[in-house]
Formats: sequence, structure tokens, C-alpha cells
Amino acid sequence: MPADFGVQADYKLNEKLLLQVSVVNGEGPFRYQDMLSRFLNAGNVQYSPIKHFTLKLYMGLESAPDTGVYVKSRKIASFFTGYKNKVFGIGGEANYVKDYTYEAGIDKYGLSVYGFVTVFPKFVVLGRYDYLYQEFSTKDIINNYYIIGAQYEPVRFLLTSLNFRYYSKNDFPAIYLNVGFKF
Repeated sequence: MPADFGVQADYKLNEKLLLQVSVVNGEGPFRYQDMLSRFLNAGNVQYSPIKHFTLKLYMGLESAPDTGVYVKSRKIASFFTGYKNKVFGIGGEANYVKDYTYEAGIDKYGLSVYGFVTVFPKFVVLGRYDYLYQEFSTKDIINNYYIIGAQYEPVRFLLTSLNFRYYSKNDFPAIYLNVGFKF
């Protein structure tokens, strides 16, 4: 599988405004890789009017991997707003992907709300809710995704998380244990 690569340029206009432009070829080794070397071109504007508060607007364009009458390039738009300090954080995001599968008329919309609260210095409670809507020419699909859990940092750089996840009413709920190192 080809390795991901790309370039990103950041330009900080001042303490409150950051502009980012990127060109990348993939989303990681376990995601779809375009064999024809097409790229995701993206721009991000991040504005922080006050300390700990962020507004972001993201736009992206990913060229279609093939040609044809119904094949279209994927267009992505996302808006995020959030507040985060050392004790708690809360955020909301709205996403829209036009021609999600590179086919005209298959679009996805999503709304997400998430947050965390630091209960003790090394123990954090977290939650997330996603509303996903996929528009097809024949029928529409609506899904809800929930995550509720806790994160514990027993020693510096080592994070553990136990969380409950539930995706839509037709799926079986699951419990996940994640372990990670941060540097």
C-alpha cells in the first residue's frame, strides 16, 4: 500500500487568525488510497476571538478517481466551534460532503457535539453524539452514534480510555479499551 504524503502550509496572520492550505494523497494506511495519484486539496481558516474559544471553517476538494457520466469530484465543507481549557471542553461541528462516493446525488450531512470534564488531574470523563444523514436518489439513511467513556493517564505519556459506543438502532453496542502514547 502506498505511503501517505502531503504538504501543509500554515500562515498565522496574528494571534487570533490562522490560515492553512494542504495537499495530501490519503487518510492513513487503512483507508482508500487513490491508485491514480489524485489529491485532496484543502483550506482551513481558524479564528480565536477570545482565549480558549475557536471557530473553524474547512473546505476540501478531492478529484474523482475515475471518469464517467455520473462520476463527480468530492466536495467537503465543515464548520466547528468549541471552547476548551484544562478543566472542561465542549464543541460542535457541522459537516457536508457532496458526491460522497464520487457519484452525483449521494451526499452526506453530519452534526456532532462532544465534550469532556476533568474530574481528577489524571481522570477525564468524555462524551460524543453524532447525527449522520446520507442522501440517496432512492432512499435516505439516518444514523446516530454515541460515545460515553473515561480516560485515565496512569503515568506521563500513557493514556488509557474505556468507552461505550453505540451506532444506530440496528447495531450491537460495544465497549472499547484504547491505550496510547502521547509525546
